[in-house]
Amino acid sequence: MKLNSILFALGMGVFFYSPVHAQPIVKTIKLTAHISDTIHISKPDGASWYGEEALLPTDRKQTSFSNTFPIRIWSNQADFNMLLVQPLRMVNGGYEMTDARVSVLQNNVERELTSQSMAMKQTRAEADGYDQIYQLKVSAKPPVRTPGGADINGYYRGDLIVLFEPRNNAP
Repeated sequence: MKLNSILFALGMGVFFYSPVHAQPIVKTIKLTAHISDTIHISKPDGASWYGEEALLPTDRKQTSFSNTFPIRIWSNQADFNMLLVQPLRMVNGGYEMTDARVSVLQNNVERELTSQSMAMKQTRAEADGYDQIYQLKVSAKPPVRTPGGADINGYYRGDLIVLFEPRNNAP
């Protein structure tokens, strides 16, 4: 009798699992596109942008971390402004990396980027505007290890938010 019950239950399971009862699945991806005829910021390839990137140790003792990101700026005018929307903070729980800095290298001149608008001038003119590659350098130092304090090891995360704005050259 047990065998008959088991076979009946298996048969009913196959019946209720038939593909005839499958429902379609709809997935949605929200897409946006922004077209600007005044300024465009990208990786050097001209199309993509950075996602999550790492600051790398500058020495074997990990006394500082940094990374440099090439950015391409196309604009229809030579002049534009750059600024940090918020100070760069790299945090892990209660610990924060110190001395976080962001700078821009243009023509072998390094200038620190702050929350104050910094005037930039493109020097590579093309037929349809100005197109130049800059180096965006980010650096920070690890938090100070306190004796008997919590471990400072781990992943530190932060958001680098930079504003690029065209400047009106009209008199």
